[in-house]
Amino acid sequence: DDPGYLESGPDIAAAVAALRTEAKGVTHVVGIGLCDAATALLLDSDMVDSIIVMNPWPFEAGETRSAAAERAHYRRRLLQPAAWRRLFTGRVNPLPALMSVVRRRAAPPTSLALRIERAVAATADRATYILSARDRTAAAFAGGPGRRAQPVIRLDADHAFSGPGETDALSAHILAIVDAIGARSAAGG
Repeated sequence: DDPGYLESGPDIAAAVAALRTEAKGVTHVVGIGLCDAATALLLDSDMVDSIIVMNPWPFEAGETRSAAAERAHYRRRLLQPAAWRRLFTGRVNPLPALMSVVRRRAAPPTSLALRIERAVAATADRATYILSARDRTAAAFAGGPGRRAQPVIRLDADHAFSGPGETDALSAHILAIVDAIGARSAAGG
């Protein structure tokens, strides 16, 4: 049974325990996750020594867009001449969009957002965040529960780093991060 990413802590713990049992020489485990796996690692980070978090999923069940993602969407739209033409020709009513932004701004943080904020603070010395520039999930994380996440590497990529050259750039960054973690671990830090 798949309990979902919010309840995957026991599975992460079992995988890390099996790794440590089978690979006796392993001294430092780095968890690497994308999207909901990144959020799972962040929320259950005590299972591993370091984490690399890529475009973590910050949305509650049923939520389609966070307030930060919605603001970013409308900011982009304001820069598009076609959007202005639709507005001035009466083909679009701006009031629903405006009300949505106002309503979201007044809403309290969700339970998941609060859990993520606490996890970001708790992992400050052992987490690295890689966020895609062209991804609503990354924008929602960065503008919401992950706004204090550091260090952050921003890549011009889609959500899954699947465009031309994006996977290679991601791999290079991950290898550099793991090498730096290894050097710090070897030096006793």
